[in-house]
Amino acid sequence: MSTNIEDGIALADDALRAEFAQKYPEAWERIQARRRFMEQMLGITLKPEVLPFSNLQGYLTPYVLNPRLALRIVR
Repeated sequence: MSTNIEDGIALADDALRAEFAQKYPEAWERIQARRRFMEQMLGITLKPEVLPFSNLQGYLTPYVLNPRLALRIVR
């Protein structure tokens, strides 16, 4: 069993994060929404420099085919 953490993750220092947020505000908000979801819903604590670029971080492959065990619906 493993979690998917390698797809679509970037590491960025303070300056790069600020530049990215300024140049790409829509993408930055998606990254922040993913961070909030991972922290608040999945309980995965991320350091500020970790930027998830994909919606797939944190899923557990053995449970991916059983939505009652793997997925959470946010309304």
